[in-house]
Amino acid sequence: MASTETRESICNMAMLMLGGSFVSSLAAPSTPLQRQLALVYNATLKAELRKHRWVFAKGWRQLSQDPTWSGTEPRACRYAIPPAVERTILPKGRDWTIEGNHIYTDEDAALLTVQCISSDVPIANFDALFVPVLAAAIALKMVEAVTQSNTKKADVGQMYKDAIAEARKANAFEAGSDEVPAGSWAEQLGG
Repeated sequence: MASTETRESICNMAMLMLGGSFVSSLAAPSTPLQRQLALVYNATLKAELRKHRWVFAKGWRQLSQDPTWSGTEPRACRYAIPPAVERTILPKGRDWTIEGNHIYTDEDAALLTVQCISSDVPIANFDALFVPVLAAAIALKMVEAVTQSNTKKADVGQMYKDAIAEARKANAFEAGSDEVPAGSWAEQLGG
């Protein structure tokens, strides 16, 4: 079912959590609050999409091999990850490495098909349980500017945790994390 939310309605949910003023438009922000929300919205959206494998934002992309890559270290082939891809889901059993905005591999193919979490999903496709997560995350970033209240920050932090728990219960995102390669620094640290 399509969402009827907008950037403004999601930001207004955040403002409701904080007891702040509503905004009418973020397209051409004219007040300090609108400018702050416009700044925070995109960064928070990208961060929240990156944290979990949200089902609504998951899809497949075909990446073209980089013809300018010399084919030397670290791998023979390089594929550029598009800017809207917030998280690449590496397949099990494939020898791929992500460094910066590229996937490196010794698999030589004109196109590399990868599964990813993307931020170019229209708001109309947002999962109904993602919207309160995003609104609470925005509220957490705005709480100091709007309320200067540590109590309110704690309250909104709990709202965020509750929204994540609800999304998890409904399988709005896949549980678990990406595999940690054997022998990696993260594995050695217990990650």
